[in-house]
Amino acid sequence: MQTEALMSKSVAACNPADSLATAAQIMWDRDVGFLPVVEPDGNVVGTLTDRDIAMAGFMNDQPLAQIPVWRVMSTKVITCRTRTDVEEAEKLMRSAQVRRLPVLGEHDRLAGVLSLTDFARASAGRREGMRGIDLAGTLAQIATSHSEAAGQTERRSPELRA
Repeated sequence: MQTEALMSKSVAACNPADSLATAAQIMWDRDVGFLPVVEPDGNVVGTLTDRDIAMAGFMNDQPLAQIPVWRVMSTKVITCRTRTDVEEAEKLMRSAQVRRLPVLGEHDRLAGVLSLTDFARASAGRREGMRGIDLAGTLAQIATSHSEAAGQTERRSPELRA
């Protein structure tokens, strides 16, 4: 099975120049906690989570309306393609420790988002093509903190990207 069959196709996104308040409003209106950050030409240049917004609000002495998305978005974007096999996408999520993958289609433009929720719904519905998916193992790997995965034990203070 390919990611195209599981991914959410109706995807909200924001622009790097948008404010965090705008991004938060999009998340609220669409009932999501993740947005791909897309340039006007359609290229995915980052990702933003509700946690990113919350931490930026906590760490800055500025209203969210004054903080641009580009200051806090993750620029290490892990993606897959519409034709990527779901088992390969699951392995990618596991190794990158991400819960969601922007899915690129034709001309490398955003076509959808593949999430652990999509895998869970397909597994619960016993969809054909899900036989090689280890959802519990993937969730356990993703839930491992990055410091645990790297063998570190100390916690660092969260920092915003300037």
